[in-house]
Amino acid sequence: MYPQHFDNAKYQIARGVIRGMIAGVRSVDTQGKIIMGGGAWMHYGFYQMLAAGTQPDGSSNHPVVSWDITAWHWYSDQGDITNACGGTGCHDVLGTLQQLGHPIWINEYGVRPCLGSDDQIASYLVGNKMMAQFVKNAAKYNIQAIQTYELYDDPAGGEGAYGLIKNDGKTIKPNYTASFKNFVKANRSKFAQSAKEVR
Repeated sequence: MYPQHFDNAKYQIARGVIRGMIAGVRSVDTQGKIIMGGGAWMHYGFYQMLAAGTQPDGSSNHPVVSWDITAWHWYSDQGDITNACGGTGCHDVLGTLQQLGHPIWINEYGVRPCLGSDDQIASYLVGNKMMAQFVKNAAKYNIQAIQTYELYDDPAGGEGAYGLIKNDGKTIKPNYTASFKNFVKANRSKFAQSAKEVR
């Protein structure tokens, strides 16, 4: 969460790799959008240092990394993304990401399969700590896109039954039509303008 939580030597290597990758992309595609992410939980100190040209050792005036979109991951066990609580207190993660000065994409969000039944998972997925909250706060925090994890359940031995469709690739879970699909249909226009701006 804070710069001092990171290893200074490893951070410098990571920053160099990221800067090199961005330079490589822009050398062949000057119009391409650079998406930085996806970060997760409250680990935004890394991004703050990249944007400010600072390092974990407290030094400054280092190369600044420039990107176009900040991507983030969020899951049900992390609670409210605008009031996330951990060992350092409660924090508005979206507010902190917005201060980086780039549009936000929640490019991976989902409900942990251990939450309960398919109906309970569906209810949480479209509820006020997940999709409904992202839609409600889209304009306030400049959230341009949200992308669910995932379409298909993982196979046995994978990360779990996160999908809207079972891992046979055919069986649609009832909550897909009843909750997710209807929510997207009712709310897709709220992200339409932002999506046009990205194109």
